[in-house]
Amino acid sequence: MKIGMVSVTFIKQSIEEVFKIAKNAGIDGIEWSDRGEHTINGENIEKIKRLSEQEGIEIFSFGSYCYMSDPEECIGVVDRAAQVNAPVIRIWAGKKSPQDCNEEEFAQIVENTKIMADYASKYNIILAFEYHKNSLTETAESAVNLIKAIDRDNVKLYWQNSGRFSLEDNLKNQRIITPYLAGVFHIQNDYGGKGNQLLEEINGDMEYYFKPFINTDYKVLIEFVKGGLEESFYRDVEALRDVFKVF
Repeated sequence: MKIGMVSVTFIKQSIEEVFKIAKNAGIDGIEWSDRGEHTINGENIEKIKRLSEQEGIEIFSFGSYCYMSDPEECIGVVDRAAQVNAPVIRIWAGKKSPQDCNEEEFAQIVENTKIMADYASKYNIILAFEYHKNSLTETAESAVNLIKAIDRDNVKLYWQNSGRFSLEDNLKNQRIITPYLAGVFHIQNDYGGKGNQLLEEINGDMEYYFKPFINTDYKVLIEFVKGGLEESFYRDVEALRDVFKVF
């Protein structure tokens, strides 16, 4: 497994500063979130590509905020991901929970994703839905239902544990969607409504989450850190390394 980060972790930092933090931590790659100074367009594209090669840090994915509402936006996101050589695009399954989404809205998301997926296939790019509440991937069952409705080989899922569920329920949900994974995990470290915690405080759970994938090239991405501090990020990276050493 590989360790990475989501650039939104340090969204107020420049691209150069994000690379410096990643280099200091010795991580393998970055998911570039399409926000703030990290937006994937213009000069940023060449800058990210150049620094990735120069620092030996992979571009794991393009963390878009495409909610599948506009086919033209979907195509534009693919074009930008291709320019930055991102192999995976994170996308969002609308902004409503499954029970609040009517048939027409569901069909629109399915159709737009098909259009985007067919276009992305020209670049061998995988689309991967964020596994998140207030979207059609709010539950493992609804996420699988969406993937089956879209029926495209290059449309898959992210996964992240949820502080709303017990270890047992998180593992159950993970097993359900494992056949549809894109090989990328986000880590959720907000437990019990306490806000973002250090991963060393929950590393017992992480051993269970990652054990089935330890001999794969799956990417584990740190998304938010305690206090938004660099020191928290470095400690979280070490916590992940300690988890992987167990196996």
